[in-house]
Amino acid sequence: MLALILSLVAVLLVPSAAEAEVIVDDPAAHDALLAAEPGAGQPGLIDFEGMPFTTPIENQFLSEGVAFNSSTDIFPLPEAFGSEGNGARVAAVGFGLLDQGDLTFIFPEPQRAFATVFLDVGSAITVETFLDGEAQETFTLLAVAEDQDGGLFRGIWFDTFADEVHLITDAAEDGMGIDDFSVSAPGTVDNDLDGFAEVDGDCDDAEPLVNPGVADVCADGIDNNCDGFIDVGTDVDEDGVDSCIDCDDDDADVRPGVDEICDDGIDNDCSGFLDDAPDADGDGFGPCDNDCDDTTTAVFPDATELCDGVDNDCDGEIDESPDADGDTFTVCDGDCDDADPEVFPGQGCDDPPGDDDDFGDAPNIVSRLPPSVRLALADARREGRAGRSERRRARSRSSGSHPRTDRGDRCRHARAAGRSSGPARRPMACWSRVLPSWCWPAC
Repeated sequence: MLALILSLVAVLLVPSAAEAEVIVDDPAAHDALLAAEPGAGQPGLIDFEGMPFTTPIENQFLSEGVAFNSSTDIFPLPEAFGSEGNGARVAAVGFGLLDQGDLTFIFPEPQRAFATVFLDVGSAITVETFLDGEAQETFTLLAVAEDQDGGLFRGIWFDTFADEVHLITDAAEDGMGIDDFSVSAPGTVDNDLDGFAEVDGDCDDAEPLVNPGVADVCADGIDNNCDGFIDVGTDVDEDGVDSCIDCDDDDADVRPGVDEICDDGIDNDCSGFLDDAPDADGDGFGPCDNDCDDTTTAVFPDATELCDGVDNDCDGEIDESPDADGDTFTVCDGDCDDADPEVFPGQGCDDPPGDDDDFGDAPNIVSRLPPSVRLALADARREGRAGRSERRRARSRSSGSHPRTDRGDRCRHARAAGRSSGPARRPMACWSRVLPSWCWPAC
């Protein structure tokens, strides 16, 4: 613990032109910072062991999080200009006489920090950091370890993320080496600081509003919660429809595909409209428009009422056509001329076709009778006619005479004789059966 405290105190004693966030000279202090900031990633160690001496070090470690570059070749060697590292290999780069030296670290994923052991450094190093080609910060690093086996450890934390770091030495530096380079593995750094790295399932680590911990935002064309689906929300009410489609994900009875319930003030089918049940028969009225039968175009509010045993106009009544002439009979009651109050069933509407002058019909006093009596009269009259027709046909069959001609001859004889002779007067059964005192000649 004392060593950790001394290491952290040493940070304040390292001079720099523009301070980095923190520079530590002890591996334990560096590990403590990593533990305190898990978003910095999961570091790995590159020790250059096993590399052929003749192979320049360049991009061999990209998969581990870094590529190396310099104005001169970097080679794996047993030591760096007389200074040994911590194993059989170090990365060493030599610089020309009186030329500035340079060593560049390129990170495929932006990093918060890196750590390494510096070998045979004879003077201060200028550090420049970049992100997406833009300079971020510049500071001075002291890691002087001329002819010192094992070198000096430095853990360097940046103010911001960096994807490229340049180390620049002065002209007096003839070369330097590094060993045990540590950088976080690609995919382990939380670059957008939303608490999730790529290894945690963050599908866009440059966008803090996209990660597995957020709800999917509907209709934005983005997989916000990184579940592999775009614009698919949660299903809180477990009705089988997610919240990007379900207009009320707290009510299992509200979702696309259900029947709209009229007059409940709820958009049950999530159509965007209240009480808008579809017009199934295409007559311009749906169930919520008071269409009492949405399977036929002949039935809807204010439709023409037909005498068909159906409530065509959806007013709750069947065959209730209006009484236009005020005679208490409608078309559906059998009124054959609803424009004439003197014509109705029992008066004019039951005569032979073409007879509309009421000649031979009952007196107009019938119009003052109650409707029930009129209907009874009309029924009786039809029955009487049917009976007379049958009797005439029977007589015709027995005598060989034509009933209509025979009846007409007798009527003419009766009129010629002043009704003093001819066939006896026969009352009309339709009247005598209901009102026996109302009797008229049959001809």
